Amino acid sequence: MHQLTLFDQYLHQRGKSVASLLQHYYTRHFRTDYGYDPGHELSLPQADDSYANKIKVLAPELESVVKRYDLFVEAGEVDPFLYEYKTGFRIDDAHSLLKEQQKYAVIAPENNEIYKLMYLLFSDQAGVNHVAPYLDNQAKMDVLKQLWDRQEISYHHCTPPMQAEIMRMMDSGWLEFDDHLLSPSERHWVNFYLNDAEYSNGLKIRNRYAHGQGNLRPEEDRAAYYALLLVFIVLLLKMDDDLALHQDLKK
Repeated sequence: MHQLTLFDQYLHQRGKSVASLLQHYYTRHFRTDYGYDPGHELSLPQADDSYANKIKVLAPELESVVKRYDLFVEAGEVDPFLYEYKTGFRIDDAHSLLKEQQKYAVIAPENNEIYKLMYLLFSDQAGVNHVAPYLDNQAKMDVLKQLWDRQEISYHHCTPPMQAEIMRMMDSGWLEFDDHLLSPSERHWVNFYLNDAEYSNGLKIRNRYAHGQGNLRPEEDRAAYYALLLVFIVLLLKMDDDLALHQDLKK
């Protein structure tokens, strides 16, 4: 977060901002490289606005960007009529273009077998005497280690041997696929920053500023603004990755 703040200050000295870079990235890069037309231009806050006002401008834009992308996933285009009637949308509900092509592999609910195996392999409190057969299968070990560390794995960023192991684990009922734009942990992270859907102690940036509350101290508004900007950057990068993978898989 500190690096983002310093970079924005550096850009301001040159008459630019991180927000203006996002606008260029969103409106030109996506159209030029992927043929994705979101059907609108980003509305950016004024450079001399207070941080509280910047958040009030940027937060609805963030939701609009993801809502339009989800509509594109559903309908193949961003239809203005459908956009207006797509109500009750939440950012963590957005889906991936890879909905039929295994976006994320996650541990299947109530599956204790894989947890027991990962515990024996990777826990500091357990030995590996009972899992020797797995030690000769590097691809399986790599998949299990990522699942142990993250509880999820991005299928299309894995090597072919790892993908084959993931499919075997799917057939065994150890794993299932998640077709959202964001992985489960990323959805938790976004909800922590933006709303109170999951966490009572989250930052709730969108909810707080949308209802006109904000903070009494400017430094808190400043921190909230750069946190929101970080979420915006991450979501655009996730869309970029989704579009790039979809384009590659069509070749």
